[in-house]
Amino acid sequence: ELGKMVKGIENIEEVTTATCLRNMARMCEGNPVMQEDFGDNGACKEVMEALSTFLNSRHVAENALRAVCYLSRFGQDKSTANENNNRTFGQIKLPHMLVKTMQFHEDSDKVSLYGCKAIMNLASFETNNDMLGDAGACEVVVSVLTKFTSKGIVLKQGLWAMINLALDKKNNARFT
Repeated sequence: ELGKMVKGIENIEEVTTATCLRNMARMCEGNPVMQEDFGDNGACKEVMEALSTFLNSRHVAENALRAVCYLSRFGQDKSTANENNNRTFGQIKLPHMLVKTMQFHEDSDKVSLYGCKAIMNLASFETNNDMLGDAGACEVVVSVLTKFTSKGIVLKQGLWAMINLALDKKNNARFT
């Protein structure tokens, strides 16, 4: 029976990847210890690999960007774990892949939602803010804001992403 079920899934690796990313995001949400553990054990690079390998998969994109949100999240205490994860995301050039993923899945409200949340968090780290601007994040956020006018939560996250991006003078100029 299991063999028939597995054969029925077109791409088991894609489905497994999306599921693992979703579970990672859930475990990291609001949990600095898990953020640190996942970050220390290569999760940031694995997320980047998943986005690179399965760029055309909306489910992988949604869950990978959701994982980026929670791995990169700055708590009020500005925990070291999140700074380390943000630094790693910058070193592996994740901001470029993030923008590319959002452009590829421009019609997905969930990709846009989690992408904007990830931009908001990553832009809080100065090096990533510059890289996001250079990668086209300002333009992609404006696109999200104009495309999803009836999706309040997407708009809210898009505005927060815009605010954090605009903290950088070069990015601020991109919005004018």
